[in-house]
Amino acid sequence: MMTKSTERQVVRNYIAQLEAALDGVPNDLRRDILDGIAEELGGLDAPTAAARIEELGDPAFIAAEARDGVVDPASGGRVTVPHVSPVTEQPWFVVLAGLLVAFGFFLIPIVGWVAGIVLMWLSGAWLSWEKWLATLIVPVGAGLIFGVGGLYYSVFPGQVDVFTLSMIFLIAVPLASGIWVLVRGLRRAQRSAAATA
Repeated sequence: MMTKSTERQVVRNYIAQLEAALDGVPNDLRRDILDGIAEELGGLDAPTAAARIEELGDPAFIAAEARDGVVDPASGGRVTVPHVSPVTEQPWFVVLAGLLVAFGFFLIPIVGWVAGIVLMWLSGAWLSWEKWLATLIVPVGAGLIFGVGGLYYSVFPGQVDVFTLSMIFLIAVPLASGIWVLVRGLRRAQRSAAATA
């Protein structure tokens, strides 16, 4: 359970990341975005603030949305331009990244999965913690299986088939994490597309 100080720290961290991501956005627009989000998150309890932060998405994605507007120097006003999501935010790109994370090991062992992870990191459709989790779960999990399984096998020879365990892991975990990545990213990409339609 989050304490008040932890809750404030989570909101402060998000605002700080957003402020850094908005570097280069016109000052008035930048201040409006920061003030609006800070005000919105400031009055929420911890679970609601965390849920709202997840809905808002990656600060880099918000900054990219802000940069889609241009300033007309003659009028000093903001000109609305048709929204065109970057390629990395398009639903098809998110689907491709998710499928490569899920099935890359089957298509081109290791390389296919790495390609999916790289595509995922290029997109703002996922939060940073989602990217880190999807990136680390396979190598860390495989290392643990080899390490613990190898240690157990050295103590109790013939009791554990480390190779079979590793193969099961390398099939099940990328598949499960890829589906999770696909669902999370596609949901966020579709919500963003609907909001800007």
